[in-house]
Amino acid sequence: MKLKTETPSRHISILRVQGDVDGETYGQLLVEAEQLLARGTRVLLLDLTDCAYMSSAGLMALTSIFKQLRERARSEESASWATKNTLARAGELGTPRQFALVNPCPSVERVLELAAMTSYIPIYRAVSDALAATAG
Repeated sequence: MKLKTETPSRHISILRVQGDVDGETYGQLLVEAEQLLARGTRVLLLDLTDCAYMSSAGLMALTSIFKQLRERARSEESASWATKNTLARAGELGTPRQFALVNPCPSVERVLELAAMTSYIPIYRAVSDALAATAG
């Protein structure tokens, strides 16, 4: 599996997956996503256009990424006024934290549906659609 990252704006990253996400490769996806979040990504779009297969390990990676973003959002929501003010002045607040998938092939989308992941992780057909929907 190969991963390519694009950053169209300061807080938005597009992570393009090329190849299968399985027991051998899911760790690579997790590490890359964690690094993007640590560098300030607030909106993470996972482009699955070139991903033909996703195993249960890949589903676990997606769940982990979703939970990391949710925890960061909860931490910000529960922060004190002074902390929020400091973050806002530094330009670290604004765009809500979001995670979305882009253009999974039919077999991967079916796996996502069977795992009920489509109920909490949105799927868009094109990167442009995802960017428009997640614009803060």
